[in-house]
Formats: sequence, structure tokens, C-alpha cells
Amino acid sequence: MEEKNEVKEEMKKNKKTTAEKVKIDNASKDNKKAKKETKKVTKKEKVEDKNKTIENKKEKKEKINKEAIKKAKKNNKNKTNSKEVKLNNESNEEIKKEDDLTFRRVEIKQEKKNHRFLKFILTLVIILIAAYCIFFSRNFIILNNIYNQMCEIGSSKNYSYEMVRKEEGKEVTKITYYKKDNVERVDLEDQNQKVNTITDLESNQITTWYPEEKTATIYNTEVTTKVRLPLEESINYQESRAFMGLTSIIYSEEYNSKDCYVIMQICRPSMMGCSEKTWIDKETGLVVKREYLNYTVEYSNIELNNVRNIDAPDLRTYKVEKED
Repeated sequence: MEEKNEVKEEMKKNKKTTAEKVKIDNASKDNKKAKKETKKVTKKEKVEDKNKTIENKKEKKEKINKEAIKKAKKNNKNKTNSKEVKLNNESNEEIKKEDDLTFRRVEIKQEKKNHRFLKFILTLVIILIAAYCIFFSRNFIILNNIYNQMCEIGSSKNYSYEMVRKEEGKEVTKITYYKKDNVERVDLEDQNQKVNTITDLESNQITTWYPEEKTATIYNTEVTTKVRLPLEESINYQESRAFMGLTSIIYSEEYNSKDCYVIMQICRPSMMGCSEKTWIDKETGLVVKREYLNYTVEYSNIELNNVRNIDAPDLRTYKVEKED
């Protein structure tokens, strides 16, 4: 029994020990669990702290990002504004440049046009000067040729010709000229009368008679040659030929079956008593027609070395007056 009691006690003891061990184990387990839980809690706390820190960091980052975005937006706005301003400035500058370019192009075009216009004027002036030089040289050569013909024929002392003056196409005056050596005769006939004159250049005696009235006059005076060939005496000097070459138009025309030069003076020569147009025979250099402002003068029947004698009239039936 004692043994049983002992066994029981031992059993009890063992149970107690086992219970205590169990308790201890449980306590240790609880401790371990608690520790684990504490560890878990601490881990959770740590994780939470980490998460909080991460969240805080995220929030900070977000704030920073937001602020950065705001700043960036502001900067972008400023940049965009500055860019827009720059673009506007650049566009304005480009517009100005384009305006300047267009203005310059217009100026260049105008300069080119002006340059072309000046070139055209210069070329035209050069052409006109060259044409005028050719025109003048041609006129001067023709006038020199006429002058040389005049010098050859002007020394003749035997010739006759007729001169007719016309006004408005009607014959007003007709004059016949005769010359032989130092004796000259002029027969004038107009609408009113007939007058004849003989001039002796040696004796200086002039005889004038009127056939219809049968009267005559004889007087002595110093006389010079009055009867001359129809020549263009205005070109006797080189200066006058040069002036006429500069101020005249010379062209060819046929008149009374004769090939003639026509000298048309550009300057109005009526103030100087000169003809406006003169027809000159190319073959002889003699004038065959003159045209004035209100009348014309025609020369015809020009003959050289055809006058044999110039006889004085028979004045026995005339009433003669002599003057000293």
C-alpha cells in the first residue's frame, strides 16, 4: 500500500512535474507566442512605421512632386510665355525682316527699274547722238558738194535765166536776167507794168525804160554786180554750212524733171529773209526753187554761155530823161 501510495505520490509528483512542465512548457510557449506576437507586433509596428515613413516619404515626394509640378507648370507657363514672347518677338523680327526684305526687294526692283530706265535713256541718248552725228555729217557733206559746184559755176560771166514769183499759186512777177561780161540786163514784168534795165559796169551807166509808157531814164552812178546766178549764197562760209547742216533737213526730190536736193531749215528763217525750203539741182548746184512763208520763187530756163550780145534799146521814140 505504501508502495502504491508512493507510486501514487510519485505519480502525483510526476503528474505535478509533468503539469508543471506542461505549465512551464505552456508558459514558455506562451512566452514564445507572446514573444512571437510581440515580435509580430513589433514587426507590424516596424512595418507600419516603415509604411508610415514610406507614406510620409510618398506624401513628401508627392508634395515635392506637386510643388515641382506647380513650379514646372509655372516655369512652363513662364517658359511658354517667354517662348511665346520669344516666338512673337521672333515672328515680329521675321515680319520685320520680311518687311525689310520686301522693302529691300521693292527698293532693289525700283533701283533695277530706275537703272534699266537710266540705261534705256542713256542708250537712247547715245543712239540719238550717233544718229544726229550721222545726220549732221551727211548734211555737211552735201552742203560742201553744193558749195564746190557753186565755186565752179559762180565764176561764169555769160548766162541767162527766168525767175517767177508766185503768191497763192498765182504768178505775180516775172523777171528775165541776162549777163555777158560787164553788161547786165533785167526785164521785169508784173501785173501793173513792164520795166527793162541795162547796166554797164565799165561806164557805170544805167538805162531804164518803160516800153508801154515810152519813157526812159539814163543816169550814171557807181554800180556793182546785180545779176547773179541763182545760187545758195548762204553757204559761202564754213560756219554757215555747219549751222545749216545742224539746223536743216536735207532730202532728195524731183522737180521739173530734175533730181534735186531739198534743204528744209528747221529754224524759222523768215525773220532773216531766208527761204524755208530750197530746191537745188544736183547736177549743177543751181537753185531751181525757193519757198518762203507767203510766196515761192521759181527759176527756169537757166542757160550758160548763151548770150551773144546785150543791145541797148532804140530810144528815139521814147521820152528820155538824163540824170548826172
